[in-house]
Amino acid sequence: MKLAEVWGPSRVLLAYPRTRLLFALPIAAVVLVASFSLAFPTVLIAAAETRATAAVGIGLLAFFVALYSALTLLLLDSFRTSVLATDHGVEVRQFPLRTRRVAWSEIDHVDAQQTGYRTGASVLVLTTGERIVCLATDPRRAVHNGYGLRSFQGPGGRIFSPTTAELIDCHRRWISAARPRS
Repeated sequence: MKLAEVWGPSRVLLAYPRTRLLFALPIAAVVLVASFSLAFPTVLIAAAETRATAAVGIGLLAFFVALYSALTLLLLDSFRTSVLATDHGVEVRQFPLRTRRVAWSEIDHVDAQQTGYRTGASVLVLTTGERIVCLATDPRRAVHNGYGLRSFQGPGGRIFSPTTAELIDCHRRWISAARPRS
């Protein structure tokens, strides 16, 4: 997957999270546990001597397939949740497997969420008034991507993601480049 092919060839200004290496261990653990927990009901069904035993095996198999399907969806979503800023705009990938592309000209300003569950996350405020909260910049996710909790102290004691500051800087650079020179 090439990051910069959002709107055609472009330069990546900001990619967050910077690494996906943290997902290697949970993915390996899920695969290992799933293989053992799916093998047990399969053996139970194959070795069943009564209908009741086979029914229990089928029930267990259906339960584990549903459980690991949901877990796989959550892992995929966590893996792809990201913010990508290019010289054309911002691409926000969020749950449920949704990608939103916003051109710089559509963004009025970038702010930090100050209330609710996502306090500290970056918010793209569009010229239409719509607010897009970037889940990848949420403090709970950011801590797993190398930022310490102290790095979230912004101006005036506000909760402020370091990625929000980078997005604000990218937006300001786009505004200054878009202004006609006199």
